[in-house]
Amino acid sequence: MSERSERIIGFGGPLPELIVLRLARPYLKRLVGAGLLAAATEFAGLALMATATWLLMTAAGQPPLDRLTVAIVAVRALAVSRGVLRYTERLAGHDAVLRLVTDVRAGVFDTLASRRGNPPRSGDALSRLVSDVEAVQDLLLRVVVPAAAAGLVSVLAVGLAALVSPPAALALAAGLLVAAVVLPALATVLTRRAAAEVAPLRGALATDAIDLTHGAADLAAFGATSDALAAAGRRARRLARLERRLAALGFAVDAAGVLVAGLTAGAVVYVALGAGVDGVLVGVLAVGTLAAVEIALALVGAARQWTGLRSGLARVAHLLAPDDAGLGTARTSVDQRAADTASPRHAGTAGRSIDGLAERALRRPARARPALPRPPRPPRPDRPARRPVGTRCTRHRRSGSTG
Repeated sequence: MSERSERIIGFGGPLPELIVLRLARPYLKRLVGAGLLAAATEFAGLALMATATWLLMTAAGQPPLDRLTVAIVAVRALAVSRGVLRYTERLAGHDAVLRLVTDVRAGVFDTLASRRGNPPRSGDALSRLVSDVEAVQDLLLRVVVPAAAAGLVSVLAVGLAALVSPPAALALAAGLLVAAVVLPALATVLTRRAAAEVAPLRGALATDAIDLTHGAADLAAFGATSDALAAAGRRARRLARLERRLAALGFAVDAAGVLVAGLTAGAVVYVALGAGVDGVLVGVLAVGTLAAVEIALALVGAARQWTGLRSGLARVAHLLAPDDAGLGTARTSVDQRAADTASPRHAGTAGRSIDGLAERALRRPARARPALPRPPRPPRPDRPARRPVGTRCTRHRRSGSTG
């Protein structure tokens, strides 16, 4: 990782997340709408679990059907609305994020193309244009939106539990605090160092792959093929070890989250029974606690995803904020393209921001290519080969000598 990228990640420069969020300002309304739809989806799932539990436990006592009609209709409505809200949330979120990613990729391409003195390696440039730019997409769709939705639904769950039993709400709040704050912080601390090496290793491995493919003849001519293969193999094994370590740590944190969910549900049931809450409502609190803690555990996945994205985001921020006085000219150009794309005049034309770059690339003078000698034309099979100039046919020479 470069010194500038490390400074962006640390306290010496702006955080890469702030740079990305500033670039997302033209699409802020779309992102806020996607976050509210995600929160509504999670709340519909929580309400579905609680209502279905109440319906099953109440129906076990065989009450009159009119007491269950509202709950039956609510369960059906919540089940349908959950799918509709999820689809709408994905549509709104991906619409905003894909527009932003188009502008960011154009800005990264513009910055890479304008570097004359120290151009990046082709493999590293490809990794920046693909994997690192996709980190911007993952930051918004897999970190910011799910984290905001989980936090909002957790607050609503504690408020609804307080209406049934305030002591049980306190136990639920404690469990949600552990699931939403302690476990994400633990996941971040455990995976920070290993995740910071993943993106640079992927870029180096992409560079090795391109060098081994396009430079195979040169490597073979100098006898360096085995050394290049050995270096690429070492990087690949290092990357595999890091990814296995991250997977193992993620599994351990997820197991701890399941344990926290069970302990929180047990504590809520114990406190509710001690407070004299009705048995049906105790079951509703228990199932609702499991659903609420599961929603809050999305913050653990968001924290783990954010830790893995920081190195890629820093590499993108290094290109979009090349100077020390703010975000630089590249960010200004990206903001201008984003504002033009978000305007009603340019609605539905997110991909046009690349057209200017392609047009400038076409206007650049082409490099002079050396003239290659034209190969001789092969003789046609139905026509005899031409004789060199100045030679005579042997048959005519013999006929002239006899005559």
